[in-house]
Amino acid sequence: MMGFKFKFESYGYVFAFVIQCLLMIAAAKVTDPSEVSALLAVKGRLVDPMNRLSNWNKGDPCTSNWTGVICVHKTDVDKYWHVQELYVFMSK
Repeated sequence: MMGFKFKFESYGYVFAFVIQCLLMIAAAKVTDPSEVSALLAVKGRLVDPMNRLSNWNKGDPCTSNWTGVICVHKTDVDKYWHVQELYVFMSK
């Protein structure tokens, strides 16, 4: 019985560590901060009567799938995701 308790406690610590790492990764802002600022500036200048860009204030642009934002992850350049394409069509 003692061997089972030891194994469980050891695996419990590993499990807790893995979960903590995953939560930290999920909470990280991964889009280049200057690009996030630029997107928010664009949104501030647009008239959006249909509220199509309503998700542009929740989470990260690339990992939260902001409407019309297409991203690419260039790991050879830096650690950030970058906006590759922007599709914003507004009509009256």
